[in-house]
Amino acid sequence: MRREVFLLPALIVLIGVVSCSRDDKIVGGYECVPHSLPYQVYLRRYQSPWCGGSLLNSQWILSAAHCFLRSSLLNVWIGAHDLSKNERSRQWRRIIRAIRHPGYDYGTTDNDIMLLKVAPPVQFNEVVQPVRLPNSCASNGTQCLVAGWGNTIIDGGEVYPDRLQCLDVPILSDVECQSGYKDAITPNMFCAGFLEGGKETCQVDSGGPLVCAGEQQGIVSWGIECGRPGYPGVYTKLCNYISWINETMLNKNPELVSGIASGVKHPNCNVNAKKSLVLQNSLGIGSRTLTVRYGQGREKMRGILLVLLLGVTGALGDDKIVNGYECQPHSQPWQVFFSTNGYRWCGGSVISEWWVLSAAHCEQPAATLVAHIGEHNTEGYEGTEQHIAASKVISHPYYNPRSLDNDIMLVKLSEPVRFSTYVRPIQLSSSRPSAGQNCLVSGWGNLLNNGGVQYPAQLQCLDVPVLSLKTCHKAYPGRISRNMFCAGFIEGGKDSCQGDSGGPMVCDGKLEGIVSWGIGCAMRNYPGVYTKVYNYLSWIHETMQNN
Repeated sequence: MRREVFLLPALIVLIGVVSCSRDDKIVGGYECVPHSLPYQVYLRRYQSPWCGGSLLNSQWILSAAHCFLRSSLLNVWIGAHDLSKNERSRQWRRIIRAIRHPGYDYGTTDNDIMLLKVAPPVQFNEVVQPVRLPNSCASNGTQCLVAGWGNTIIDGGEVYPDRLQCLDVPILSDVECQSGYKDAITPNMFCAGFLEGGKETCQVDSGGPLVCAGEQQGIVSWGIECGRPGYPGVYTKLCNYISWINETMLNKNPELVSGIASGVKHPNCNVNAKKSLVLQNSLGIGSRTLTVRYGQGREKMRGILLVLLLGVTGALGDDKIVNGYECQPHSQPWQVFFSTNGYRWCGGSVISEWWVLSAAHCEQPAATLVAHIGEHNTEGYEGTEQHIAASKVISHPYYNPRSLDNDIMLVKLSEPVRFSTYVRPIQLSSSRPSAGQNCLVSGWGNLLNNGGVQYPAQLQCLDVPVLSLKTCHKAYPGRISRNMFCAGFIEGGKDSCQGDSGGPMVCDGKLEGIVSWGIGCAMRNYPGVYTKVYNYLSWIHETMQNN
């Protein structure tokens, strides 16, 4: 879970980085009538916005394949309208299976469709109802509705609405669609929107439904920028997939792809999971920004990467320590990993007999969290383990899920930790990290950064140097707050990633940092970003004393 932005460099030439001004939005829309779209769902990666989707029945949600992540990283809200309120209508469900279409092509975005299975089953009521699938394809000129919670500003600003936004759009002809996108439009896609620009959907709305006459005809997929004249939104043509949807839900599809593979493969820059790329010549339009209508994934995050596409590969949700080594057993006696509803989640550090320190982007309801302490080999019984449920979860009051500033969280345990040779608290650093300081980061995250999955049973360690503030700002211009610092290798090759989120960075025997975010995993010029523990000593002590 270290929040990440992933770009596979295989076919991408990096030409610059600007702050990932989040280009994920519905532009020029209006607030939906509350709960007028009872099928609309809000897909989250950990606690942060990721994508949209639609409810098909009590167990299945439809979204876009480019929104794919390991199912254990995803959860969903159904019945939501105002995200700022604790609405009684809202139902939270975990994702237990993520199934992309077997023909999904992350280079062309063809077959951009995915099914998600939820548990427990959704409860239908007056504000939660499934959407109807189409009996036939919609014709040109059909008036439709698309909705989402994305940024509503097109000029580089950020205004993320709490309330669901709607946009009325017409389906365009193939000629109108191909006038801008040339041969990038396959038979499984169609365009909707306005050629004159000014109104459109964008990344956080990815995977959301386009509904025409009460039937879902499209899935928000991709486009060139947002609201740009000549480049309407591109949608997955749902009428082409009815058989696949029904067969998959009935478990009769022989090519089911379980949500175990790590990550999204798509032309995206995953900074909060949003994505923008510079697309050159492949559409015959010169240099443009290709906006995949993605969410802002919570994880190694946010920055818009300007990329020259020679071909496109994409954003991976890879959670790992890359090119580290197995730690000496129990040499990190403060190391914790959390599970949520039985799934491995994030890392953490024991700082007292009652408290574990982690990252705020790892927040989950206390009732779902269990701290695993005293572990080294997670596949066998060692006799040193302590599994203690959480009783309280306290994120920093100024945590910003978009910028990841103040990415720090305290978890109070339901019973005290029993200290021993194998379990001890880590001392908090009383000084700021200094450039060149050698530190150690640890976790059980995925070992691979090539799209494969290999989760180690044994705790992995990685030695990393703290980098200068100048180097850090150069890597992430405009994104490094005073509460963050960078560590790792500018040349790439070694790094921590999402599965290690919330885990400890230890320097000279003291907890100096918390694994937070970054672009990619072990990518050249993009080191890991860590929360600076020193800045929170007062908050940590006061919070523990008051709770």
